[in-house]
Amino acid sequence: MLLQLVANHPDALVPILRNTPIWVWGLLAALLALGISQLRERTASLARVSLLPLVMTILSVSGTFSALGATPHRALSMSAWLLAAALAFALFARGRNAAKYDPTRGLYRLPGSSVPCC
Repeated sequence: MLLQLVANHPDALVPILRNTPIWVWGLLAALLALGISQLRERTASLARVSLLPLVMTILSVSGTFSALGATPHRALSMSAWLLAAALAFALFARGRNAAKYDPTRGLYRLPGSSVPCC
């Protein structure tokens, strides 16, 4: 939609950029820095490696509950969510397992990559 707007009304781009809140630019910079950091090999603790999946799981379950409320579809949707999560875990667990755990230091060695997964 934004691409169509810019293609059909290029004069609208300047007001969009001018009226974008400052925090959005900070978020963009942080996400770019995080993405660039993924390109090089690094180490991370179990807590750091587990934080994002844990937060995303909580947000996903919370979103499902808030969207469906007390409807009878909630149980079916949660079952479908659990099935999809199990399937995704099974598929990604079989993928390229390049992360190595060092039990003496308690750290994971994560290789750098420009590919998000597998």
